[in-house]
Amino acid sequence: QRQMCIRDSHEDESGDSDTLINRIKSYLYRKGEYHPENELSFAPALCNRIDRNTCGIVIAAKNAESLRILNQKIRDRELTKLYLCIACGKVTPDSATLTAYLEKNSNTNTVKISDKKTKSNLTIKTKYKVIAYNGENSLLKVDLLTGRTHQIRAHLAYIGHALLGDGKYGNNKLNKKYGFKYQALCSYELQFKFTTDAGCLSYLDGKCFKAKAPDFVKMFGSNIKLWLSAVRSESDITDKNAGILKKSEKSVDKTKNPCYNIIARYGEVSKWS
Repeated sequence: QRQMCIRDSHEDESGDSDTLINRIKSYLYRKGEYHPENELSFAPALCNRIDRNTCGIVIAAKNAESLRILNQKIRDRELTKLYLCIACGKVTPDSATLTAYLEKNSNTNTVKISDKKTKSNLTIKTKYKVIAYNGENSLLKVDLLTGRTHQIRAHLAYIGHALLGDGKYGNNKLNKKYGFKYQALCSYELQFKFTTDAGCLSYLDGKCFKAKAPDFVKMFGSNIKLWLSAVRSESDITDKNAGILKKSEKSVDKTKNPCYNIIARYGEVSKWS
């Protein structure tokens, strides 16, 4: 299968246009589902984003109705996004919900974590569970109870367990030791748990999607990767309204239904610095 390398979900300061949303637009244009020449045509839009050099699932809406519904579901936490990451050291306890306060510095594109509330910071809550420990580092599954900039990376660094490979909040000595150039972080699992009406996306209620286990879990042995790869089959989705694009860009369904609404896309870690 052809490897997909996504530099970022949005255009950066250099004006680089090789972005995830532009690739989605190109894909839909080739399929005849996006018509940019029509000024009234809806432009596909991302519903969530992940940090640069983070791999995993990203959601994009193909029409205005889907965008409105998904934004509401994300805002009201009717959608759960779970992450896998490698944290340096032995994380204890084995599971916990961490609470702290985060302040963003837009000039440096970094955040600062504190245990004290101020007028300028925001509450963050990060729930984690240790899946494995190899004697040196911990493999975590993380649920963001709040979704702030760099939350997982900065929050775990704050408690003394920065992500392996993180050049911004991590330990460069350890990163070089293990040969990690990018943060070991993957947006791994997406769960739909609707408590309010979802309109044309109601068929997604109760569905769960997982990305292929990221390569960095190899550090914890092949059994871990096999366990993580036990994905519920997307063939469960009998409604003709959604497609899941993996690395091969093979869509699950090629229906002509106009309510073929969303894409969950899996992108490998970028090859760029």
